[in-house]
Amino acid sequence: MKGKQVSEGRRSRRPYPMRISLGFLLHDVARIRRKLLDGVLRPLELTRAQRWLLIQLSQFGDAGISQAELADKMDMGPVSLGEKVLLLEKLGHVVRDRSPIDRRQKILRLTPAGDEALQRSTELTKAFNSDVLAGISPEDLEAAERVLAAMRANLLKMDEI
Repeated sequence: MKGKQVSEGRRSRRPYPMRISLGFLLHDVARIRRKLLDGVLRPLELTRAQRWLLIQLSQFGDAGISQAELADKMDMGPVSLGEKVLLLEKLGHVVRDRSPIDRRQKILRLTPAGDEALQRSTELTKAFNSDVLAGISPEDLEAAERVLAAMRANLLKMDEI
């Protein structure tokens, strides 16, 4: 009896109007893209996050960068970065050496194998992006980039408050 009353009460409610909004599309496109790109990179034993770490690390050449500085630059916690670095180190893509200036610091450097993985992942990512953008005119793509850049700028301003 009680269960019947609950179900009758639910029937009297009107469903929330559904609409596919810009916010939903941004979230859903990003979610699907992350999932599929991780699949594309899987044969290289890389994830998008690991690829991004390799890209960041490549910016510092042979000098490398301290693990703490890289974590700060990537807006990541040191433990989270350390886990990613450990996996990349096991694959031979990254080396961690003690700093000659401060022995407490670890300096990260991209290895030749890491550079090769980065190049191969870039080829796969370019092909993937080409498929994702199929049928979208250059003008529409430029307009979308302008809108997203403006939204990003607005969000960053809001985050400063």
